[in-house]
Amino acid sequence: DDEWCMRLRSHHAVERVLGLARRFTSERAVVSRALCIIARLMANDQGCVDRFIERDLAPGVIQSLDNFPQDKEIQFSGCQILRRLYIRAREVASHGPRVVCLGKKLPEVWTFKGLERIITIMRFFADDPEIQIECFTLLASLAEMLYNNGMAAETFQALEVVMRRHAGRPDILAKGVLIIARLGPSFLQHERRGVSSIVKALSRHRSNVELQRVGMRAIVSLGKEEQALHECRAGGCVAVAVAAMAAHSKDEQVLREGSRALEKLCPRALDKAIHICGDFAMALPPVSWSTHVRGTQWEHVLNDGEWEEDILKNFRKDIASIPRRQNGRGLGADSDEEEAEAAASAINGASSGGAGSSLATLNGYRLNGLREEFDASDTLRAASQAGRRRNEVRERDIRVLGKLGCVTERLRAPGPTPDNLKKLCESLLAGVAQQYSAQDGELLAALIGHFAWSSGETAREVIDYGGATACFHWLKSPTFREKGHSPEDTALMFSMQRACLGALSSMSQHDTDLTAQILTLGGMQVAIDFATNPDEITQRMALRLLARLLACELEQDGGLPKLPAKAVWDLVLRDLGDSDEIARTCAAACALELCQGGAASVEGAPPADRTAKAMLAALGAAVRDESAPAALPLLLAVGTLLVLSSSGEDEGAAAYASALIGGDKPMTLRLPAAQQSQQPISRQSLVQLLAFWLPRGIEPDASIADKGAATAAAKALRSLSERGPLPFREMKELMICSQSTSAEGDLSTVCADALLLSVASERQPLQLAHLFATSVGKGREHEERLAGSRILLPIAQRMLDLLRSAQGQTTETLVKALKKAQQLIPEGAEWAPVHVLLAEAYSFHGQAPRHSLSRPAPAESSDSPKVEGASGGGGASGGGGHTGAKHLVTPRPTRASNLSDIGEPRDCGSDVESPRDVSAPSPLISALALAR
Repeated sequence: DDEWCMRLRSHHAVERVLGLARRFTSERAVVSRALCIIARLMANDQGCVDRFIERDLAPGVIQSLDNFPQDKEIQFSGCQILRRLYIRAREVASHGPRVVCLGKKLPEVWTFKGLERIITIMRFFADDPEIQIECFTLLASLAEMLYNNGMAAETFQALEVVMRRHAGRPDILAKGVLIIARLGPSFLQHERRGVSSIVKALSRHRSNVELQRVGMRAIVSLGKEEQALHECRAGGCVAVAVAAMAAHSKDEQVLREGSRALEKLCPRALDKAIHICGDFAMALPPVSWSTHVRGTQWEHVLNDGEWEEDILKNFRKDIASIPRRQNGRGLGADSDEEEAEAAASAINGASSGGAGSSLATLNGYRLNGLREEFDASDTLRAASQAGRRRNEVRERDIRVLGKLGCVTERLRAPGPTPDNLKKLCESLLAGVAQQYSAQDGELLAALIGHFAWSSGETAREVIDYGGATACFHWLKSPTFREKGHSPEDTALMFSMQRACLGALSSMSQHDTDLTAQILTLGGMQVAIDFATNPDEITQRMALRLLARLLACELEQDGGLPKLPAKAVWDLVLRDLGDSDEIARTCAAACALELCQGGAASVEGAPPADRTAKAMLAALGAAVRDESAPAALPLLLAVGTLLVLSSSGEDEGAAAYASALIGGDKPMTLRLPAAQQSQQPISRQSLVQLLAFWLPRGIEPDASIADKGAATAAAKALRSLSERGPLPFREMKELMICSQSTSAEGDLSTVCADALLLSVASERQPLQLAHLFATSVGKGREHEERLAGSRILLPIAQRMLDLLRSAQGQTTETLVKALKKAQQLIPEGAEWAPVHVLLAEAYSFHGQAPRHSLSRPAPAESSDSPKVEGASGGGGASGGGGHTGAKHLVTPRPTRASNLSDIGEPRDCGSDVESPRDVSAPSPLISALALAR
């Protein structure tokens, strides 16, 4: 309450509370409560902040913070107090904003003691985002003063650590970029990591418009001095500025600040681009950013038990089947064509089983799964709006309006014209002969690459106009390939080479015909050469281009023998162990293409154990980071190897698949030396790494990558189920996913198929009983819900078959699990066979095991074992000829034959269990029978 805070200030509450904290300086509870009260008073009343400055109360707060340096609550309240205090002191400073005193009579030394306290808090609580926001906000207002007083280096060290740990928080990164910019270009001359931190932050959150605005202003601010401007050019700021403008082409502030930054970085190429394209707002095609998730505002009506399953599954087909209106004339026909496009898109999505399921196919992953550098690091996915076909009705109206003297250029959707593309490609090609600088070539290549990324038609036009040839000329130019350049010039060349490689990758993304043209120009050898470049970003961009080229090269006749298999495999195995997620993803995409194209059997392919360990380590790293885009190509590669090994067509794939499964023992996954500092991967088997992605595909906020990874993992598990039963935990996950209404059509179908295959080869009836009783969610009345009859009926049938062959396994635990589940089974004709099977299973309870020692021996068999006392001495109680089975006491079951002594289903670490013959007697049973 603001009024109460003002009243408390008039009663000297600030001074009294702080005095109480200083009197009981060693009492943590008193100090914590006092600082919390002061922080709330200052938040609601600006006068309390002025009172602090007037009465010189800042030393008391700083000393209280020093007494409890590792108490989170005290330090957080202290950060809030100091932030408001420093900002207000800067506003009322009488000697300018670079001379800040926390009190009228306080010496300036207390200002720097408070800053040292803030930097120490940043180091102690580097993992707490709320404390870091308070500290970053304070330092952003005083960054100019830090460099002048020798605290810039210490501040940047703490800042850089926090920005790396909170790379997923755009608000923290925006404050960090602002601090680096305000430290000034003079500081950047001595600390080159500043530009790298800015570039990584902008690439990590390309979709965040506020961060892009701050980043563009930072580049403009840092480019005031020539040395700092050179660092910005070498750090890749030209491509970052182009990407920011392309990602937010409708934001005036991003366009304005981005143009100012490019004017400083590459004025010659910018002048050429503006002369060709004109206004960037009209030349850059619009881009949309989305997570491809279901709207959270409908979650309360999308619960599993609230709707019939078929309604949700067929909703998209029902919408697509609505007859569209007849095409009209004039501008009204525009909406009809857009409606037809939307309907066709819906039909395609429904037929493919969903957007996530399309990523679980090889063609779908090639088209949409492997993302370009433009949005590879972002949590959101970029989609260009320039791919829609040209509307002829709109064009006819534009021509009519143009004849009437109207300005019709604004009526077309933003994007480059064929004339723009032609002149840009010609300028890029001529730039090599005209001695354009590296940053000029980087700008033109980045623009052409983004235009090629936006649509397949534009990419085809770029190649036809010589855009790909121009990129190869820049990459192969002796001016930039000769040795003897200074490190500064070499850094500039790296940025240009990245832009050219990215443009070539964007051109080859859409169609195999375009990829074949890139291959004809020598793209394969160029990609391999630059994959060994000293620059890490250049390496991963070359690997991305290599993955796209491999897809076309290995599908051509005679492509596999010409492939330099050893060189490519060495690059893939090197980057599968990289600490960078994007590098691992590009290497995994190359591995997928190699496995699909049969490169596992060619000469030069690495040993199966080495490749399997690298793939499992990369998949384990994706599980640790919970990164579905990094796991998706590996899951597809594993599924491809398992399918090829089952068909027997590829001996190399069979060896790789056997190494991945690892026999009976799970493999120990060891990270390379570069990742030893990170959290180690636990001892996990392939089947556990696959099952990790199943529940992520049915979460309410699942992205398209999560759904694709879940579907790909289910397909791999289905291939493993053909080899033998899966552990209980994995079968449980398959059952839940197959019955969830949040699962896409393909995911639900594949999970059900994998589960039934595993059930068909399972040899433990108790395990099947626990699986039968597994709950798959809540019903309409929030009761436990079992799986459908399509799943439970095969489980019950398989369990009954096992009980018929070994009746002694119908234990108390098994019967208890079945009776608990039977209470949830509804009545009706659909469930009648299930009830019949359960009733027969109950009838076996309490019977002795049936094996060779408990059955009547044939009279003519002289080799049958004789049990002493089996015939004779018992004539009074019945006729002769009885076997000893009537007098045998049922022995206690062993772990190998029964799980009733455990009471829980098994969950072993091996991927596939070998079948067990439950009908054969165990050694213990035979010994007990003979003793009896």
